[in-house]
Amino acid sequence: MIEVPAFHGLSTEDPTYSWEFFVQHYENRTKQFLSSKYDQTNGGIFYPRATGLGGCTIHNAMITMYPNNSDWEDLVNVTGDESWNPRSMRKYFQRMKRNNYYDKPLESRSKRGLFNREKMGLNGWLSTEQTSPLLLLKDKKFLRLFF
Repeated sequence: MIEVPAFHGLSTEDPTYSWEFFVQHYENRTKQFLSSKYDQTNGGIFYPRATGLGGCTIHNAMITMYPNNSDWEDLVNVTGDESWNPRSMRKYFQRMKRNNYYDKPLESRSKRGLFNREKMGLNGWLSTEQTSPLLLLKDKKFLRLFF
């Protein structure tokens, strides 16, 4: 499961590689329960981590996603720190990200509403690309499993 990129989702469930850490964010037990992600049965918030050469890259497949605004709002509620608000965090994401899968001018696309330029980072240090599904045709292990 860890050798075929298309199966990275299955690798997160493989008990051979999954450490399944449950983390407590606060010493104060009352604060722990404020998070909607707190799992009482396991005593913490689930942090998927992997064992093996490459560590957590086995699980995350180098995917970059901006979290839902409700996740940032939960952080504000749990910490009481307004700097975690979605608007502030979007600015950090924009500064960090360099989007390589859209042309930078994009004026015609943005006017048609297909691209929101204000939400996309274009000049940051973290380069992001979309993977071509045609790359699977070059993956001999995937093709062998598929056929």
